[in-house]
Amino acid sequence: MNDADIRQLLDDAIARPNLTVQVEGLDRHLHVLLVSESNAIADLSELGELIAEEVGTFVSDIDELTIWARCRGDETARRLTTIALSDEASPASPS
Repeated sequence: MNDADIRQLLDDAIARPNLTVQVEGLDRHLHVLLVSESNAIADLSELGELIAEEVGTFVSDIDELTIWARCRGDETARRLTTIALSDEASPASPS
């Protein structure tokens, strides 16, 4: 899937009028930016779980997912979470 297909998948899954989703895939790492109309998105953890589930289920070539959020009009986004979607993306445990 390309970035536009993934964005459409997430737009359909989230279906919130005051939330814009932007997507950029970089070397098996997908970055998802949630841009909200207000300063707070009440259910960020639920949205993160939903996004991870959708990407993990429907996108086969992504090993890691990072979700970002920012308020519309702000320049800076804040990282909400990074999720390993495959064993290869998980950090190796120390010996």
